[in-house]
Amino acid sequence: MTYLIGLILVLLLLAGVIAWAGDRLGTWAGRNRVSILGARPKRTGQLIGILAGLLIMISTIGVLALAFENAAQTILNAQATARELSRLQDQERDLSRQVDRLAGELDTLEGELTRARETINNAEQARDEALASRDAAAQERDALQADAAALAGELDALQTELGRVQGEFERVQGELEAASAARDSALSERDAAISEVGVAREQVNQLQGIIDVLEQESQALSDEAESLRAANAELAASNEQLGQRNARLENLNATLEGRIEDASARAAALQGQVEDLTGQLEQQSRRLRDVQAEFERASSGDVTFETGELIYSGSIDADTLPDAQLQLSEFVQQASELTARRGAGAVALRPDQQAILVDAVLQTPGSDLIRFLSPNNQFSPVEVEVVIEAFENEIVVEQGRLLVARNIHLGTADQPVSQSDLRGTISALKGDALRTLRREGLDEFQLPRYPTLTEEGFASLLLRRTGPVHLGIVVLEDVYRSGPARLELTVLD
Repeated sequence: MTYLIGLILVLLLLAGVIAWAGDRLGTWAGRNRVSILGARPKRTGQLIGILAGLLIMISTIGVLALAFENAAQTILNAQATARELSRLQDQERDLSRQVDRLAGELDTLEGELTRARETINNAEQARDEALASRDAAAQERDALQADAAALAGELDALQTELGRVQGEFERVQGELEAASAARDSALSERDAAISEVGVAREQVNQLQGIIDVLEQESQALSDEAESLRAANAELAASNEQLGQRNARLENLNATLEGRIEDASARAAALQGQVEDLTGQLEQQSRRLRDVQAEFERASSGDVTFETGELIYSGSIDADTLPDAQLQLSEFVQQASELTARRGAGAVALRPDQQAILVDAVLQTPGSDLIRFLSPNNQFSPVEVEVVIEAFENEIVVEQGRLLVARNIHLGTADQPVSQSDLRGTISALKGDALRTLRREGLDEFQLPRYPTLTEEGFASLLLRRTGPVHLGIVVLEDVYRSGPARLELTVLD
């Protein structure tokens, strides 16, 4: 904060001094009627004021460039910054759509979870009802078995009574036969013992009464026997019905047990589905939180390195293991210094990455181009993760090659080409040369150098000429993949 206040005070002081000096110089030029470039004294004072304002702007930009390392680059790359901002806004919209989609998936999963829970509740209710039905059927089976046991006891008692009645019937029937024999004997003796008719009549009447009673008893016993046979048939039918009902109860019990087992299996399967859905829901929730956090960080604009972005590159040339390890350590240190300037931590290499790099450097006879790329979006990380690319540092452009060429017209002596147009043409030519080098394989961190003649000097030489000329850019020495690329602007004809 103190540094920023001091910088503002310096800028205010510098602007005030320049404005005061411009005002005093304009006043002096007006009083002494000084003329610059043949202009009127009044116009000369105005021109001095304009120049003072321009000087204030230039000095402000210069102080900011000295105070902040990336200020000049930010001003020069304003269009690139605007494109980057547009790209980040598009990414923000994509992330917003992804968040909405994940929120919809989360709602869908919650609905499926609710339906699964309802299904489990219904299955548990069905299981409870089946258990209640099984218990009721078991109680009914026990009652029917008790009834069957009681009926079986009664049947045994009736069968015993039937045996007793049949014995009594046989006894009475024997007596009846004996009585019939006695009656026949009495009738045969009736003719022989007419005198004894009265007694015989009385005896016959008595015997006839006994016979009638016996016949009644026989008929009653017959009826009782028929009743016992009917009761026995009814008991047999009832026993058969009880057996059928017992079989039905056993089948019902087996069916209920099968339904209960099926319901338990379905409940277990539904429980497994619920657990799977719960796991998926938790995973989707974690993913949604991660996406939302990444979206918030992306919205705040503090993305330090994007996925696939080149973090640092350079070459390593070593023949021994200690030398390779030392150069790799220095290489990582240089990359960490670069990431520190962007507000991130040091570059972190895993042991397996270090071993792979050292092995790649030792297996290559010459130098190697090493690139550090960002594996994902990193937001001001404490340790910068990298993905490694290693290439053999081969020659991509040979010495003396003509990279690009262009025909231009420098105008005539009366109407020469303007210096701004000429510089624009030279800049476009240098841009074509840079794109050609990139296509040939020059590392993205390397920019071409023009050691023999600057752009301003070359433009000054061209302004002395007129008419059409053929310009080109020639390679001064072999260009390796890791650079450097030394080029020269030249006139080809």
